[in-house]
Amino acid sequence: MALLRVSVVFMPIRRLLLDVDKAIVRPSITEIADAIEVMPNVEGVNITVTEIDVETVGMDVTLEGNGLNYDAIVKAIDATHGP
Repeated sequence: MALLRVSVVFMPIRRLLLDVDKAIVRPSITEIADAIEVMPNVEGVNITVTEIDVETVGMDVTLEGNGLNYDAIVKAIDATHGP
């Protein structure tokens, strides 16, 4: 019986595009950018407003860096919305 060897290679995330919706009032776009920019390995943040509704703002958030941590970035964005 032959054993199957599986190698898993994880490539670091270098660019990440997130579709983010936020409330009109809070948090502000700069609060979201500030929360993201202090994350490890984040070298650049670009936020583009794609649509504005009565209660929400739709944004494309583009991050650049080497070895971006998706889960930590999402938690940082969620933390700007408060409890």
